[in-house]
Amino acid sequence: MSEARDRAQWVEDYNQREVQFVGRVIVGLNGTGVIALLAFLGQIWENMPHARRIIIISIAGMIMGLMAITLSTLLRLRSMDRGNRRRPKSRLDRVFARHQVYIGLRVLSFLLFVASVLYLLANLFFLA
Repeated sequence: MSEARDRAQWVEDYNQREVQFVGRVIVGLNGTGVIALLAFLGQIWENMPHARRIIIISIAGMIMGLMAITLSTLLRLRSMDRGNRRRPKSRLDRVFARHQVYIGLRVLSFLLFVASVLYLLANLFFLA
């Protein structure tokens, strides 16, 4: 029984400030990237039609990153709710499986941001 409580406590502990801070940073990266690229797209829409597709693909990647981080936050909240209700050990395994998906979605969100920026820079560099 104490092992199940220790695992439930671990679920509660991952809702610390550091984890929330990382989520906010990833949302900030993707969100400001989308806003900046939309502003840039508005400026070059008439002058550089060949760069439109590249920028729109980068914006789509960052929007997918925002969707992944939002889904991970919803998943974390659901896991926290279930973890706080004292569940039997067999059901806590589901909480830990959701936690792994939560971490994976956050990593995916960051990787989508990096891939979008690299795609944008690589293609615009070769266009110039």
